[in-house]
Amino acid sequence: MPEINRRFRTKIGANSTGLGGASYGAYIAFYTVANRPGVFGKLLLESTPLYIADFQILRDAESAKELPELISIKVGTKETPDDEVNLRVGENARKLEASIHKSSPHVQTRVVLQKDAEHNSEAWKGRFPNALKFLFGKAD
Repeated sequence: MPEINRRFRTKIGANSTGLGGASYGAYIAFYTVANRPGVFGKLLLESTPLYIADFQILRDAESAKELPELISIKVGTKETPDDEVNLRVGENARKLEASIHKSSPHVQTRVVLQKDAEHNSEAWKGRFPNALKFLFGKAD
């Protein structure tokens, strides 16, 4: 980020800075913002595999000292070939939201559960514009 800010005209500060990812990239994005409080003000989580490491991300969310002010959580109802996992995708996304609010009750979250959406870039691409609107508002 420091190099980008030196080379380009950027707005700096957490209010203008976000991080996001899809799948394991979303998991890494969450880990990064939880371990670098105050750097990022927005977080986009697409199809995060919440169940990995026995739902460690829920415990990490509950113990985070500071999380971004705005967090977008988006998942599809056909994230995996496992129907049992898919049945709980929405419930697990809400559990993440609740864990976030335990440590950071001021954070605004938006959970989107897209019916029949799979774990792929086409689904993420379709949800991306609305996530940006939520996180950054309308462009000037």
